[in-house]
Amino acid sequence: MDSRKPSTPDPSVDSLLVSIREEIGAVTGSSMVGLYLFGSLVAGDFDRSVSDIDLIAVLASGPGKQQAARLARMHRDLAEANPSMSSRRDGSGSSTGTRPAKMG
Repeated sequence: MDSRKPSTPDPSVDSLLVSIREEIGAVTGSSMVGLYLFGSLVAGDFDRSVSDIDLIAVLASGPGKQQAARLARMHRDLAEANPSMSSRRDGSGSSTGTRPAKMG
């Protein structure tokens, strides 16, 4: 797993990003191809009081039922541990969350 540390203007966000990467890596193992940050944090418009953190985890193949359940549980645990971030909504009006998608 990549040991580089994120560098944002907010050290608590850096810490959260490291935790998220480690948690996703623990669930997905070597099938995680990449973890990509996008949205306001990348664009420089992040406001800790209102912004969410947008990430896309890319896996070599779709998660099976057990792995999907573990990812959903991981997301719930992170939301409970970070209640100020878990109530945020993305630009589409959807609650932030784990949304598996198939490519191709």
